[in-house]
Amino acid sequence: MDTNFFKADIFFVVTTVAVVVISIGIIIALVYTIRILRDIKNLSEKAKSEGERILQEVKYFRENISEKSSFMSSMLSNLLSFGLKRVTKSRPLGKKKDIDV
Repeated sequence: MDTNFFKADIFFVVTTVAVVVISIGIIIALVYTIRILRDIKNLSEKAKSEGERILQEVKYFRENISEKSSFMSSMLSNLLSFGLKRVTKSRPLGKKKDIDV
């Protein structure tokens, strides 16, 4: 009967040590998991802020391009209209050349 008590004590000691070791392992895993999740949260916040910044810069770029393109198109149309007026300028109405046949 004394050996059964001894075997039971060994079983409980081994079980207690195993539970403590497994608990410590789970706690360490949870600590690392929490750190990883915090890093992911920080990265996602940075990505969100950078994404918003990129969107603002693209919006500014589009507005800038549209302003400059409207300026360039008006300049181009002015230049073309000026050039066309010079090219299509006809001779005065009062003076006609006589054609000899």
